[in-house]
Amino acid sequence: MMHREKPTAVSIRVCFKSCYCGIRLRDIVLPEECQMLGLVRGNNVIFVSENPEVKCDDVLLAVAINPMYSPELQLCLKKLKPLSVSQISK
Repeated sequence: MMHREKPTAVSIRVCFKSCYCGIRLRDIVLPEECQMLGLVRGNNVIFVSENPEVKCDDVLLAVAINPMYSPELQLCLKKLKPLSVSQISK
């Protein structure tokens, strides 16, 4: 008999520096054994099947089927845009 761990839900608010702003939800690549469920925008839940474009202040909703991947999923969803040379020289 295979022992199954409880899946872990992850929710991350998208900041203006997120590399996911402007990207379609289905285009976000997640770690192994993780799935995107959708996002919350304002008071509305938008499911991944609707494939919305991610906007600043959306809350991404995902699940790590195996909770071992939960930390990696959180890091993945918090990914920021790289700094440009002009931003570093300021």
